[in-house]
Amino acid sequence: MALEKSRASRPPRWVRIVLGAVAVIWALGLITADEPSDVVFRVFFCGSLGLQAVAPRGLYDGRFNAWLRAHPVVNAGLTILLLGTALYVGLSIFLADWLGVVIALPLAAGAAAWAAYRARSVEQTT
Repeated sequence: MALEKSRASRPPRWVRIVLGAVAVIWALGLITADEPSDVVFRVFFCGSLGLQAVAPRGLYDGRFNAWLRAHPVVNAGLTILLLGTALYVGLSIFLADWLGVVIALPLAAGAAAWAAYRARSVEQTT
């Protein structure tokens, strides 16, 4: 019983309302954002909060899993986009913006290629 897979449930309505309000407040900070890393961070953060505020039912009941298996190229592109953005934001704290991009994009592309390879090899063995 301890090893059973727990399914995440959709957040309650009040949590989604609060997350939507926080996303709007953070988006207002784009008015005064000076550096590209600030803009990317705010857009990434507001997008994440916005996704949680909308909380499509398909994310929580497994309907999107079949779509992800049927579209591996789109899945890899989304992986590059999201992982590359997260890596860039993390690296831009310590490095110059251009160096963060130069490091983050190849790492994200490699991770997406590895994930696509692993998904295909697991699919072929089952």
